[in-house]
Amino acid sequence: MVAAGLSKKGVMAFGLVLAVSLGSVAAASASARNVPYPQGMVSLAPYLPLDLSIAQVRSAGFWQQGVAQGYFRFVVTSRGFEHLSNQLYIEWIEIGDAPGQARMVARVPVTALNEPGVLVFTAPVCTNGPACTTLEVKTLHTYTQQPSFVRIRLKGVGIYDIVPR
Repeated sequence: MVAAGLSKKGVMAFGLVLAVSLGSVAAASASARNVPYPQGMVSLAPYLPLDLSIAQVRSAGFWQQGVAQGYFRFVVTSRGFEHLSNQLYIEWIEIGDAPGQARMVARVPVTALNEPGVLVFTAPVCTNGPACTTLEVKTLHTYTQQPSFVRIRLKGVGIYDIVPR
C-alpha cells in the first residue's frame, strides 16, 4: 500500500532519507558519549552507578597511622519519603603520592545515628579545631521533633566511639 499522495518511488526515497537521518542521529549520539576528556581524566564508560541517596559530603581533619596519612570525609545519606531519615558514614581517605591517587582506606557507619532510622541531621561539626577528631552532630527525631546532640571521637583508622555529653 502506498501512502496517500506518494508514489512507490516517493515512499522508497522517503524511507532512504529517514534511514540516513536516523543513522546520523545514532552516530552523533555515539560520538557524544566518546567526548575527549581533559588530559589525565579517564572515561567512566560504561558509566558507573550513582548513589542518589547521598545528601551531603564534608571533608575535614587529618589522620596519620604509620607512614599513611590523610583526611576524614563525612557522608550523609537520606532515605524515606514522608518521614525522612539520615545516615552518617565516616571515611578515612589516604592522600596519594600524586594527584588523583587518593584512596578510601576505611568507611564505617555511625550506628548510633543510623540504626534508629528516625533521625535527621547534617554533616558533623568539628569541635576541636583543624584536627577534627571530635565531632558533634545535632539531630532531630522525625516523629517527636525532639532535638539531641551526639558527640563522636575519631580514634584509629576505621575506629570511633560515642562520647557522653
